[in-house]
Amino acid sequence: MYYFNKFDDIISWRTLPDGSWNVDKTVITTPLLKPYWFDYLIRPSQLLTKVRTRFSNNLSGELGPNRQLADTYDQRGLIIFRENLRLLKSAASLFGAKLFVAKQATLITADLPVEERKRCNYEYHGFSHEAHVDAFRQIYRIIEEEIEPEYIIDVTSISGTPEFFYDHIHPTELGAKKIAEIVSTALLPHILANNTAK
Repeated sequence: MYYFNKFDDIISWRTLPDGSWNVDKTVITTPLLKPYWFDYLIRPSQLLTKVRTRFSNNLSGELGPNRQLADTYDQRGLIIFRENLRLLKSAASLFGAKLFVAKQATLITADLPVEERKRCNYEYHGFSHEAHVDAFRQIYRIIEEEIEPEYIIDVTSISGTPEFFYDHIHPTELGAKKIAEIVSTALLPHILANNTAK
C-alpha cells in the first residue's frame, strides 16, 4: 500500500546511500521507533519486544509524520500492481511454471468495526479506511482480469475476522492455519492432476 500513497517512493526503496540499486536489500530511511542502546539485548524475547514497542512512541511511520488521512490514493499504484503481476506471469511462463495468485486476506473490510480499524495503522499508508477498502477491491479486480480463474486462490473468506490478524494484513497463528487450509485445498486438485499425467 505504500506506493498507493506516494507513487515515486518505490524508486527509492532499494537505492543505497551511494546511489546504487540492489534487489537484495531494502533500505529503511525513516526509523519507526527511537533506537535505544539496550535494544539488542531484548531482541531474543518476543515479550520484551512487545513491551518495548507498546511503551514507545512512533517517530513517523514509513511515510513520514502522522497527518490527516487522505480520502483517496494514487491510482498509479494500481498500474504498478498490474505491471508487477504481468512480470510474474512472464517469469512463470519462461520457466514453464504455473502461476497461482491468491487474493490476499486482510482485516480491512467495509464493515470492520471502528475499534478494530485502529489496529490497521492507516497512518502508515496515509489514506483512509474507505480508500483502503477500495484499493483492495481494485487489486482483486486486476487479479481477475490478468489471471485465469482456475489459477486464482481466493483467501478473502477470512477477511475482516479480528482473531485471524495481528494488524491490517499479517495473520495470527490461527489465521495462518486458515490460509494454509484454503491454499492447500485449492492446490490439491492441480497436484493430483499433474501426478496422474506423469
